[in-house]
Amino acid sequence: MIALLLQLAASPSAAAAPDIVVWPTVVWQATAAAGLDHFSADRSLWPDWQIYQAAIQRRGRGGSIGLETQRTHRFGQWDQSFVVDGYRELGSRTYGNLRVLATPNAKILPRSDVSGTLYRALSAGWEASLGGRHMEFNDGRTTIVSAGLARSFSIYYARVAASVLVDDGAASSFSGALRRSPDPNDLIEVGGGAGREVVSIGSTGAIDVRRSASAYFRGEHYFSWSWGMNGAATLNTARGIPTRTGLQ
Repeated sequence: MIALLLQLAASPSAAAAPDIVVWPTVVWQATAAAGLDHFSADRSLWPDWQIYQAAIQRRGRGGSIGLETQRTHRFGQWDQSFVVDGYRELGSRTYGNLRVLATPNAKILPRSDVSGTLYRALSAGWEASLGGRHMEFNDGRTTIVSAGLARSFSIYYARVAASVLVDDGAASSFSGALRRSPDPNDLIEVGGGAGREVVSIGSTGAIDVRRSASAYFRGEHYFSWSWGMNGAATLNTARGIPTRTGLQ
């Protein structure tokens, strides 16, 4: 997704040293984004997917809260979704994330999509996570549990994770990512995954569990403290579905 980022806050204040800047403890961020996915097949059967998003987030000591609206076009139909996404510190070494998506009158997306993850900092730069996700579709529902392990070292951050569909114990997937962030204004990340996952297979909102694989490259750059931009190139394959490439 190609996104423009705007951060708003009070003016910074000088710290004890003249070359140090102390930024406010509360920061507002606004985001506008658009994405396009293209299938390697007849467009009359597999038209491009589109998504448009606008979001606002408040970050402060102890956590963040964000509100988002999404407009998604798939298989010739549009869905309008609303999202609440929050992070919260739960102790000196623990924090959690809760994300709730609702799509009234859903045609192609889940009516509701609720996910939560608990993160725990370990020693020597390691971090463990445990999460769950529940989605309600027009023709079914699915629950996923996941566990991950990550480590920060120098300017790099690496993470691996495994997920299992509770509804189908044989359906599992694995993913990994490597991020390089030489300074607070820039980052690049590569990642991918493979396994058996839930995929959308038609304009009725039908879903199925199929063997799939994915890869992505993502970058982010801030031109100044207030303005930035990020984007990603993606590749997705699934059994019986044309290869999908996108700018996300």
